[in-house]
Order: sequence, then structure tokens, then C-alpha cells
Amino acid sequence: MTTFENSNGWDVCQPGEVGAVVRRLKSRRRTARLQAVGSMAALMIGIGFLGYYLTTVSPAVDQYYAGISCTEMTQLASRYVSGQLDAEKMQQIRDHLARCRRCHERYEAMQTPDKPAPRTSIDNSRRHHALNVQPTVSPVVAAVLVLSVVEF
Repeated sequence: MTTFENSNGWDVCQPGEVGAVVRRLKSRRRTARLQAVGSMAALMIGIGFLGYYLTTVSPAVDQYYAGISCTEMTQLASRYVSGQLDAEKMQQIRDHLARCRRCHERYEAMQTPDKPAPRTSIDNSRRHHALNVQPTVSPVVAAVLVLSVVEF
């Protein structure tokens, strides 16, 4: 066995000691990477569940179009059909009907008696709310996606 002279004050490494240090460092790096990926996956799943909840499970939000809500539209529908409203309110209702799918369907059902009226339960309101939500990517989701791609 060869002995090495140590003139710098360093201790001599035993055979395999440097390799063991390298393996530990690689293992730590791999663990850190897996934790980062796991955190991002958990965040993405959380955002997905939040989006699902907001579009399908949460209570419906009363929509406002042309200055009147769907609830007010429902209350004024019969007076609108019979022409008992002033010109300004009639125009608001026409604008609301042009933008709101649910109220338009209800109005169409009132005009054609052989067609069944749409359901008015909370489930229909939730579906209506889900239909009005435009699919968008939030800045947070975009940042997470960019970071996950850039990291690897």
C-alpha cells in the first residue's frame, strides 16, 4: 500500500470515501427534485379541484346583463311578454336576453307552449353558471407550468 505525504494539512481519504460523498449529494439532489415536483403536482391538483368547485359545486351566482339580474328578469318576464313595461326596461330585457343563455331559453319556452320549460332548480343554475365561465389560464397556473418545464 502506498502512503501519501500530506504537506497541506489535509487528511488522506480512505478508498471509496469520495464516492460515498458523491452518492449522498446525488441522493439529496434527487430528493429535493422529487419534493419540488410533488409540491407542484399537489398545487396543480388543488387548483384543478378549486376550478371544479367554482364551476360546478359552488352556489350559482345571479348573473347581471344589461343592468338587470336573472332573478329580476324572471320576475319581469310575464310583464315583458304582455308589453306592460316602459321602453327603457323593455330594451334592458332585450339586451339581457341577447346575452344570457338561460333567460333566453326560458323566454323561448314561454313563446312556444309545446316546448317544456327549462328546469329552475339549483342544479340548473349551477349548470348555467358553469356555462358562463370562460376557460382561462390564471397567471398562477401559467407560472407553475413555466417553472415546471424550465426546472427540468
